[in-house]
Amino acid sequence: MAVVYGAIEGHGGAIQVDSEPGKGSTFSLTLPRSSQPAPTEAPSNPPAPTKFAGVRVLIAEDEEAVATVAKDLLVHLGCEVTRCADGREAARELDEGARRYDVVLLDHAMPHMTGAQVLHRIARLGSPTRSCRSPSR
Repeated sequence: MAVVYGAIEGHGGAIQVDSEPGKGSTFSLTLPRSSQPAPTEAPSNPPAPTKFAGVRVLIAEDEEAVATVAKDLLVHLGCEVTRCADGREAARELDEGARRYDVVLLDHAMPHMTGAQVLHRIARLGSPTRSCRSPSR
């Protein structure tokens, strides 16, 4: 949050936080309107980097928008991505063992099983998923 706050403040914006114990928090971000017109041409898409080509990532995330952004970014970086919509689906995918993953991204609060529960399941499996490999440099 400190990084986000610094970026928002650096652009002349503000963050308002409303928080209620046991119910969660709402963050409202306000940014000033740009004085420059919006670009009329779509930016060209640079070629995807190959540094992470072939890295297998499992994303367990129940928020569709968050999962989509994460998956799109990782695919753009060259990763092979499998997305699971909840903890139970992720655990099932990992239990099957048909695919090995280099990286597992777990949301903490998901339906059916939390990220922590899935992580404990991975540890019990003694799965190669537990160890990450670093992409070739």
